[in-house]
Amino acid sequence: MSALREILAKFGVEFDTHELEKGHQHVEGMIHQLEHLGASVAVAFGLHEIKEWYENLTEGAIKLKTQAETIGMSADQLQLWQYAAERSHISADGFSMSLNRLQSQLYMSVRERC
Repeated sequence: MSALREILAKFGVEFDTHELEKGHQHVEGMIHQLEHLGASVAVAFGLHEIKEWYENLTEGAIKLKTQAETIGMSADQLQLWQYAAERSHISADGFSMSLNRLQSQLYMSVRERC
């Protein structure tokens, strides 16, 4: 805004700057509103991401507990086995499914002998 005034003053042009000032104030007000809106959106997005992270964490803990109970070991033991499986390039879910199949086959084997 001041740069425009300087240019016009250099050429000796005089005019009423009231409307220009008014427009400048409107633009400044819009910029302030957009900054406020951006901050609000960022907070809402952050809260959504935290909520989603918590839900995933809770879901994973419930899944781990259920798998551990199904296999017949503690959640800590299963987590250690899953970690070892992942270090061997085997997915944790694949490992758990293999343990479930092994347990089922052992059960069927014992049942057939009786």
